[in-house]
Amino acid sequence: MSHNPIRYIFAAACLAAGCLPALAQETPTGLDKPIGDASRSDQEYVWISNASNLPLFVERVYPGLEAARKALNVKVRIAGPSSVDLGAFIATVDAECTANPAGVIVVGGWDDALAAEVDKCIDKKVPTVVTDGDLPTSKRLTYIGTDWYKLGYEHGRYQCRYHKEANLQSGKIGTISFLAAGNFISARQGLRDALVAECPNVTVVADEESGTNVEQVAAQNAEAID
Repeated sequence: MSHNPIRYIFAAACLAAGCLPALAQETPTGLDKPIGDASRSDQEYVWISNASNLPLFVERVYPGLEAARKALNVKVRIAGPSSVDLGAFIATVDAECTANPAGVIVVGGWDDALAAEVDKCIDKKVPTVVTDGDLPTSKRLTYIGTDWYKLGYEHGRYQCRYHKEANLQSGKIGTISFLAAGNFISARQGLRDALVAECPNVTVVADEESGTNVEQVAAQNAEAID
């Protein structure tokens, strides 16, 4: 999963500046005040995800959120279940938007069901952006993140180049990821499509679950791939 901290600065900046004119016309957003103005110090933005304390979030996303907090002179809070719990995730999004924060960032790649929750946030006049996995059918203001199908496709092309350079005529590979997450489903499909198009004798023989303890589980599952 790709997590660039600067994306979270852009996302928070988008929220702080106001990205949806319709919302700006109906509710005060401080558009007449520059980003970082002292008058914005009471504005609170909430980042919400499944597995919210995943190591890669802690190491890469949290610093980006903290940088945005300082740069924009606003409050930034982290929310969401520490485990992979879609029901709790959805409930958290609903509760946070009901509390009417200045804006919300939803990590959308986990499941398409989140689209309905994003719509509820927008209907409640809470500016909401999606990151790390798009929810294109939702009313989200914008998506800031990876094209996961393209990412998978490019990975497949790399595998094909590797096999060609190593003079390998065929091969078997396995993937390790969150199996149920929509962004990884797209990535795995992109991988398979690239293999079919460019090196059909290289095939995916297993898709294994990474879980939240990525390093440990990935190592165990890698051994299980034959």
